[in-house]
Amino acid sequence: MNKEINNIVYFVSSSLNLGGAEIQSVELANELSEKGFEVRFYSLKYDNILRNYISKNVNLREFKIYSTKTKEKPTLGTVYWWLKAISQLRNEIKQDYKSNQNISVISFMYHSWVTGFFATLFFKDVKNIIAVRSSKIASRGKNTKFLRFFVYIFVANLSDFVVFNSHFSFKKLGKYIIRNKRVYINNLLVKSKSSYNPDINEKIFSRKSKFNIVSVGRLDKLKNYPQSIKAISLLIQEKIDVKLFIFGIGEEYLELKNLAEDLGIDKNIVFMDRVEEPFLYFEHFDLLLQTSKHESFPNSIVEALYKDLYVVSTDVGDVQILLESNRGHMLEGDNSKIIAETLKKALFDRKSKTTKGKEFIDNYLNNIETVNEWEKLILL
Repeated sequence: MNKEINNIVYFVSSSLNLGGAEIQSVELANELSEKGFEVRFYSLKYDNILRNYISKNVNLREFKIYSTKTKEKPTLGTVYWWLKAISQLRNEIKQDYKSNQNISVISFMYHSWVTGFFATLFFKDVKNIIAVRSSKIASRGKNTKFLRFFVYIFVANLSDFVVFNSHFSFKKLGKYIIRNKRVYINNLLVKSKSSYNPDINEKIFSRKSKFNIVSVGRLDKLKNYPQSIKAISLLIQEKIDVKLFIFGIGEEYLELKNLAEDLGIDKNIVFMDRVEEPFLYFEHFDLLLQTSKHESFPNSIVEALYKDLYVVSTDVGDVQILLESNRGHMLEGDNSKIIAETLKKALFDRKSKTTKGKEFIDNYLNNIETVNEWEKLILL
C-alpha cells in the first residue's frame, strides 16, 4: 500500500481485557498498523491487561467509562464519562476530517457500536464499521434485552458495513441487516506474545489427576459453568479420577466456588484466575470443555485445535465446522448428565489423541487473507 495516502483507522473497544473480541481487535489494529495505516485505539474501560499487546505504532487512548467491577450498574457518572468519550472521539475525527483524511471507525461489541455510531454521525465519507462477535445480542437483564436488540438493528443498518466472524452469526443476525452492508470475514489466528510462566505451570502440574480437563472463558451465566461442575461431580461418583481447570474471572466466581464445595469436589475444580494466553499450558490437558449457551466463533476452541487438543462443546456458532472430522465431540444438550456421558466417552476414546486440529486451523484461518479483506473494506 502507498504510505503517502494517509488512511486513519479508529478502533473502539469496550475494554482491553482477555476476551475474544478484545484480542481480535488488538490483533487487527496491530496488523493494519504494519500495513501503513495510522491506527488509533480507544478503550472504554481502564483496566487493561491487553495494553502491553498493542503495537508501539498504535496510538492508545483509554477512558474510565464504566467500572471493572462486573456487577456495577450504569450511573449518571457512567453516562457522563461515556458522553465525554464520544465527544472527545468525535473532536479528533473532526480534526482529521477537516484535513481531508480517509477515515474509518471500527467498533467491537455493543457499547463500542453506540460510541462509534454517535462519534461519526453526520460526518460524510467517514466510514463506520461495526464488528459482530456473538451469535446473540446478549444482555445481563431481561429489561434491556429488547433495547439492546433494537439498538443493534438501528446502529447496524445506519453503519456502512457490519462484519461477522462466523457463518452462524452472519445467518442469524445478518438477516436483520441491509444485504449490501453485511460482510463475512474470518477471525485472525492469534500467535503467542507472552512467555511460559513457570509458576502457572507448577500450579497445574502439582494438581493434576489421571484425567485433566480445561475450560477457558469469563465466569458468567452464558458460559454455563454450573453444569460443567455438576458433570465433574457425576464422573467422580463413578470413581473416575478427573479434575477441571478453569481459566477466567468474572461475577460468577463465588457462586461456582460454593457449588464445588457443596458438591464436595472443591479439590477437583481448580480456578486458575486470569492467565494471559492459557493455550500455552494446553499440553497438560486431555481435552477442552466448552458448555457455552451462545458463541460465534470460539477462540478457545481454535486455540485448542491449534494445539491438537481434543474438544467437547455445545453446538453453538461455528463449532460444527470446527469439530467435524473427529476433532471433537458435540454435546447433544447442555445438562450435566449429557456432559458427563460425553466427557467419559471422549476421555476413554483413543481416537481423541489424533485430532489433526493444527493442520485444519492452518488451512482454515489465513491471516494474510483476513487482513487483506479488512483493508479492502476500509479502502472502498
